[in-house]
Amino acid sequence: MKKMLNIGCGHRFHKDWENIDIDPASPEVKKVNILKGLPYADNSFDIVYHSNILEHLPSDTGKKMIEECFRVLKPGGMIRINVPDMEKICREYLSTIDNAIAGDEMATYNHDWMLIEMLDQVSRNKSGGQMAEYLSQPEIINIEFLKKRLGDYVTTWRLNMNKAPVKKSISEKLRFILKHPDRLKRLWYYLVLSGKERAYLEIGRFRLGGEVHYQMYDRYSLERLLLNTGFKKIQIQTPVTSSWKNWTSYNLDSPDDGAALLAEAFK
Repeated sequence: MKKMLNIGCGHRFHKDWENIDIDPASPEVKKVNILKGLPYADNSFDIVYHSNILEHLPSDTGKKMIEECFRVLKPGGMIRINVPDMEKICREYLSTIDNAIAGDEMATYNHDWMLIEMLDQVSRNKSGGQMAEYLSQPEIINIEFLKKRLGDYVTTWRLNMNKAPVKKSISEKLRFILKHPDRLKRLWYYLVLSGKERAYLEIGRFRLGGEVHYQMYDRYSLERLLLNTGFKKIQIQTPVTSSWKNWTSYNLDSPDDGAALLAEAFK
């Protein structure tokens, strides 16, 4: 039976895989901090997959993670990587400029979005950033363009946005704070720091929390990274194509994700 590793799976995992994440969304997911390496022996897996992880790591840390993926793969094993495609973003951005200048009114809205898509995930200082603000609009004129860019994420995000938040009693909030020492520290900081100092602390906490992008990749830079690590036979794929048999049956990639760069390579 093939051994398959899904790194940083979030809410997208499959029972046939070894699913790991720093913040498990299910009992089926194992808690692992990949910054400390992968807790598996050399040559353990037939395939390693990760989606929207590599761009959240500084380039040197990302290189170490790819080296770890290479280490735990069996000879002949395959890696599949899904990251935002910087080349596609840039080409789409330039296209919206040309169309907007030519008088296409819809292209004006699309250009606004492409600026956000290029810059927000690198520059934001709060969760969700400008992307969340844009997606929170009651009516999005260019919703079809966004769906083409982000796939089912747009619909899922807007559905979750409309859910009423779960209200907690004061006693529940207090129990939560006492159960999590980091929250107790946070409460103490709020009591002793000035408003400006608290703002600095919150921005620093957020920027180091893993949401922002530290790196972006195109097909050339991703191929170089894989080749320099020792991988070979690099192939660019789509969300619905793969060298791995029955890939789409695992539902790990969004089939309509137009912003993704997907690459496979072999050890």
